[in-house]
Amino acid sequence: MSLTAGQRIGPYEIVAPLGAGGMGEVYRARDSRLDRDVAIKVLPELFAQDPERLARFEREAKADMLVAAAEAAQARMRSEELERLVTFSQAVANALDPATLQ
Repeated sequence: MSLTAGQRIGPYEIVAPLGAGGMGEVYRARDSRLDRDVAIKVLPELFAQDPERLARFEREAKADMLVAAAEAAQARMRSEELERLVTFSQAVANALDPATLQ
């Protein structure tokens, strides 16, 4: 099943093909709900009827979700660290007496 730019699958709009391999085709798409780019992998019809390949596809999807969740958590941690650093810097700046600075 080849997809074309502009084609919609649910909330996803296909932007461009990214590649193809033994397990199917991968496309760059835009998620209209979350306003972000995503990758969509499409299995060939023959593979979609093979329980072993479907199981592999599901394992791969779960692994991708875990990586995405870990990246999101790291981004939140970096954001929180930056906020603490800015708050600390502001507190130090407020505590300094401008008259004593040279």
